[in-house]
Amino acid sequence: MDINYKKPARLGDIIDVTTNVAGMTNATITLRHKILRGAMPIVEANVKIACIDRKGKPQRLPEVFSQLEV
Repeated sequence: MDINYKKPARLGDIIDVTTNVAGMTNATITLRHKILRGAMPIVEANVKIACIDRKGKPQRLPEVFSQLEV
């Protein structure tokens, strides 16, 4: 996870959160998150999620993920 906190959000602020698929391999998905207060970006984050089996070894993502647009 790579997070860049730019500005704080305060109680009562209305924020918009967007998430896009930034990349995908056979066993990982990278998501790009943006949080805005109005037009001002307050947080940007990249999150890499790995698919693993019960033993902690990488495994292929389920077939449903292959339908996502990158």
